[in-house]
Amino acid sequence: MTYAAQYPDEVAGMVLLDSMSPDEFTALPGFASEQLMMRRGHGVLPSLARLGVTRAVPTSAWSSLPEPVESQVQAFASSPRGMRNMRDEQSIYPKVFEQAKALVSLHDKPLIVVTTTESIDKHKEWTDLQNLLATLSTNSQHRVADATHQGLIEAEAAFEPAVLAIVDVVQSIRTGRQEHPLEVSAPVVSGVDIAES
Repeated sequence: MTYAAQYPDEVAGMVLLDSMSPDEFTALPGFASEQLMMRRGHGVLPSLARLGVTRAVPTSAWSSLPEPVESQVQAFASSPRGMRNMRDEQSIYPKVFEQAKALVSLHDKPLIVVTTTESIDKHKEWTDLQNLLATLSTNSQHRVADATHQGLIEAEAAFEPAVLAIVDVVQSIRTGRQEHPLEVSAPVVSGVDIAES
């Protein structure tokens, strides 16, 4: 979103995959305090990783990719460097969210927002935040995928909605057609429009 705000002529369309919202600190109850607690916890994780404590976490907590990739992801994620990355990412959320707020409109550029059922189940306000992201364009659609946040990219059974969203945005850019106007009352689950089923 920050890139699109800074370089609007370089962005032809966008897909947001279970994206965080720049309004989470204010619109998602408990998010600010949760992040403060996580930042404190993440502050000690690199030290715990140097002691090997984080390697005790099962590989399934780090990734759902097939072996040997799953073990490679775990080896990096549970390393001191992986823990520093996690800590550093969390620490810049306030700054990144402020930068993302600079994007107020994509105008009629194609935009698909894909939201996971896991995120909706965790936060009842998540759908509203995702709907708000979808209003960034007059040529947008909000889809709901039956997946976890991580699974939307990693899980064989759940990545299809992400791929379809990318394909649909690229096709919309190529054809110049606005085939899917925003339909917040008719989300898409696993790539199938509920309104059409």
